[in-house]
Amino acid sequence: HLWALAALLAALFAAVWFEGWRDILVDLLDPLLVVRSDTDKALPGKQRETMRRGAWVTCLLCAFVALWDIMLHPVQEGLFEIPEGADGLDDGLPDLWDQSTMMLLRWKPTGMSQPSEPQLLAGAAEALGVETGEVQTQALFVKHRLLLFKSKGDQNKVPAHIRWKAAMLSPKGKLEQLADSDFPRSLNVTLCLRAHTLADVAAH
Repeated sequence: HLWALAALLAALFAAVWFEGWRDILVDLLDPLLVVRSDTDKALPGKQRETMRRGAWVTCLLCAFVALWDIMLHPVQEGLFEIPEGADGLDDGLPDLWDQSTMMLLRWKPTGMSQPSEPQLLAGAAEALGVETGEVQTQALFVKHRLLLFKSKGDQNKVPAHIRWKAAMLSPKGKLEQLADSDFPRSLNVTLCLRAHTLADVAAH
């Protein structure tokens, strides 16, 4: 492909070199952009002409050097491949930006008796269709009746936060009498960071 590109550029240079072909190219490009001004408007001066020709030669040399570098110095094989021993690395999103690690469950006010953390996790696991051990608490805010949790080791093709949103549209099973389905299903990290920044600015 590189040799074909070099041949194409050489053909273009040859076409521009001959006056007949150059006039055709100028006529085609002139309606789009002005590629030359009238010859009678050219400012006389031997030094100006020498500098212009020197600029042409410099541009040609730079183009040839770039092509030479591309063709004779190819990219090292395996440079963009995953290094050996890195298969176990997690290339997913950080927990802060992964909605499947920032899912929310707010329970309804139930008077004096509050649901326990295991009960909340069991209900979330049932809604997600996973084992209870695959759901883990990130934070529990009893005062606000709010559980922040994540799903770990989930092998389902559909992301956990998508399944959680679908389940909370019409809670069933353990969550039917427990969950507040009108509450947001996942934490909006961007909105929280923005509110935190505004609070810091107001404080100072």
